[in-house]
Amino acid sequence: MFILKKPNSNAFTLVELIVVIVILAILATIAFLSFSSQSASSRDSTRLSDMSNISKWLWVFNAVSWKYPIPDSFISLTTSWSLVWYQWKAWSSVLNIIKLSWWKDPLDNGFYTYSTNSSQSKFQILWFLEDGNNVSLSYLPSAFAADYSKRLPLTKWDILWILLSSGTLDPVENKLSPTFTWIDVVNDWTWKYITQLSASERISDTLLSKNSAWLMGYWDMETLNWNLMKDMSWNWNDATCYNSGSNVSCSDIENAFKFVGGKVGKWLFLYNLNSDNSQTKNYLFTNWTSLSLTWTFSIDAWVYRGSNDANYFDIAGKWLPSEWAWYGYRFDYEEDQEFNWTRLLVSKASGYTKYYIWEKVDKNKWYKLSLVQNWDNTKVYINWMLKWEAITEKILYWSAANFTFWGKLYWILDEVKVYNRALSSWEIQASYIATR
Repeated sequence: MFILKKPNSNAFTLVELIVVIVILAILATIAFLSFSSQSASSRDSTRLSDMSNISKWLWVFNAVSWKYPIPDSFISLTTSWSLVWYQWKAWSSVLNIIKLSWWKDPLDNGFYTYSTNSSQSKFQILWFLEDGNNVSLSYLPSAFAADYSKRLPLTKWDILWILLSSGTLDPVENKLSPTFTWIDVVNDWTWKYITQLSASERISDTLLSKNSAWLMGYWDMETLNWNLMKDMSWNWNDATCYNSGSNVSCSDIENAFKFVGGKVGKWLFLYNLNSDNSQTKNYLFTNWTSLSLTWTFSIDAWVYRGSNDANYFDIAGKWLPSEWAWYGYRFDYEEDQEFNWTRLLVSKASGYTKYYIWEKVDKNKWYKLSLVQNWDNTKVYINWMLKWEAITEKILYWSAANFTFWGKLYWILDEVKVYNRALSSWEIQASYIATR
């Protein structure tokens, strides 16, 4: 007898197997998304806690020091060359100052962006959250979900400006190389950025500028780097302050410089420091060996004649011990009953050569003074107007001797810039208009 065996009907068919796999994939996707969402929320909670803790320690620091610490390796953000705020990261120096070392982003291990205003009396912290559906934070779901891993910006505390890339929303410090020293949001048009005011407010098409490669030094006369005057050009020519040939601390306000409100931020008040008004006790502003100027350069600054000022000061020069002589340029002012005039004195070992500039420079007024040397041609601009030009001797050649700028000065000084090329007349005019 033949026995007919029936096929086992308990097994899966191919179609059923595919359906099961699809269902499992859907469930796995849902579980993964749920886990990812919870992980993102957890990291966001960490970020919120970190920013809050950093802020609390900054308040403690401010209560003791009466100002907030300046951001690490900061960039200066300006409008028409007037300082508005500083931006960089709450990095090692800031965290060490406020006795912290561990607060970073839990996902990419990045430092939080930190910004202060120019007087360091206000601060703002910015970073990015991942969970765009957190309605408790009052965000629009599409707010700034650009290229920065679809993360949303969060700003805390004072409403200052924080600059972001217009394409990726990266904080501007992540895009800059060490050759960048400041950003001007008005006058240049090299790159476009976004200014982040708060989580829901921004200014599009902010403009980014790069310092001139010819700029050898820039001192705003109010930013200190420990006991030195900060060089804002990132050439690290921080100014060492001298008095009668001895080094003094630029941060020692009582015994060295006095900051006063002025035309561009703050000025440096240099005159009337000594009761006897002795020029031999006056302060030499700075001294370097690293600054290489040859026979083509420009020196530009705002100066103010006080009522008790000395009648001359040294613009720039070098002391050569081997010749026991001073090579440099001196700005001289003479008064008599009939005429007031200025003189440019060019000095070398054999003595001074006097060049008269028939321009009255009154006391208690501000002047933009520019000295431009182009090989053997020297020009003097006062308030951007060319007041004098002549063929002079080439004296400021490179040597191992230190450069000294703005010596024996009893005037108020601000916005000092040194270039290793000759500025054009329109560049001097533009600088004058932007800072007057």
